[in-house]
Amino acid sequence: MIKMMIYFDTKYKNHWFTWEGEIALVESDNVSINIDLAGTQDLRVDFLDGKDIE
Repeated sequence: MIKMMIYFDTKYKNHWFTWEGEIALVESDNVSINIDLAGTQDLRVDFLDGKDIE
């Protein structure tokens, strides 16, 4: 478990990412994206501050 946390912190934490797809759901504190355009949402992004989505 610790190895997985270290891997996440070095590869993903505080890094910028770009995704292309269709917005499936927008709420005040998160957005869900359908990346492969098949089925339902593939990715959910939670915002620390609900105002970030504006």
